[in-house]
Amino acid sequence: MRRLVEREAENSAISKEGGSKRLTGLYPKPLEGERIPISFLGAEKRRIGWSPEEGKSVSIDEETDVSSLKRVREINEVQIFNWLTGREGLIELR
Repeated sequence: MRRLVEREAENSAISKEGGSKRLTGLYPKPLEGERIPISFLGAEKRRIGWSPEEGKSVSIDEETDVSSLKRVREINEVQIFNWLTGREGLIELR
């Protein structure tokens, strides 16, 4: 029980002191219970697959050779506005 209380105290100290700096990085990961204020801008259902040649996920359209792709899947891509950073971003949901 004591360890849990100590961890909560450490987490709250991080949130108060360096939280805004930590949450404005390229890939912010909030602590448990911590929130990042965002606004929903739009959503789109897309098909993507992993391209070993390019080393990244690529969108699939009618011209894409699906046989060369791995892990072909359909995703929901949500476009958001992050109020802490002042930038738009994408969240990929399955």
